[in-house]
Amino acid sequence: SPRRTMGPVDEIEFFSLVDFRRLSPKTENAKEILKGKFQSLQEESYVLFLDARDAWHKSPLFHTYQDMILSSLEQKIPLQNTLQQNSQGLTALELDALVEINHSLG
Repeated sequence: SPRRTMGPVDEIEFFSLVDFRRLSPKTENAKEILKGKFQSLQEESYVLFLDARDAWHKSPLFHTYQDMILSSLEQKIPLQNTLQQNSQGLTALELDALVEINHSLG
């Protein structure tokens, strides 16, 4: 596939679960690294931060997060059960990390 130059906002827009796991083998560290990316963008330019926040809502990782919650609601089962049923998806720790990241973005 052809190479594509990506800026920090583009990186966030295409951020996946695999990318999150590549940040660190420990979920807590990966969460802090991702939050740090947003903080750096905010310090550089608030407009860039807002663009990154919008890009985050388009990202595959954010959609995975939403899909897990939606699946739990549609099936009317606890979220923990939904996470356990999807062995390739998010873990409970990863979901908690994403909740915290989303909360920090306001």
